Amino acid sequence: MSANVEETIRKLIEKHGADELRRTLDNQEFHLRQSKCTIIADEMVHEIPDRLIVGQKYVFSHGNLPIDCDDDLRNALVERVKLLKNFLSTQEFKSIRLIYSGHAVLAAVVKFSVYRISHIETEDVVYFGGKGYLNIGTYLNDYLRP
Repeated sequence: MSANVEETIRKLIEKHGADELRRTLDNQEFHLRQSKCTIIADEMVHEIPDRLIVGQKYVFSHGNLPIDCDDDLRNALVERVKLLKNFLSTQEFKSIRLIYSGHAVLAAVVKFSVYRISHIETEDVVYFGGKGYLNIGTYLNDYLRP
């Protein structure tokens, strides 16, 4: 820890007391956690380690999709997107992590929908078999800006 940070902490403790500083920091940490969420594209395929979940957890899909006809699949996806929109409208999230799992169409629909609904690019975590989960980020705006 830098000398400046240590000095700032010392002054805050002198002024407000250690207990008050701890309560304030705990409260701040709670709010930071609450402003994040993790969306799991499909919870039925792989067990998602708890260490990958940040903030609130939202599961977009559970198990098999109806694939008997195009309309059934489209309707199922639209229904899930409406539920996702309701969830994202519950509070203002600062960051959204997307864990890719299940059929690729699920993650694609989630990523696109999250951006359209919240204007937030997802932080992408992808499962690679024996390698496990890798955080690939993919904040595309960083690469697409002129």
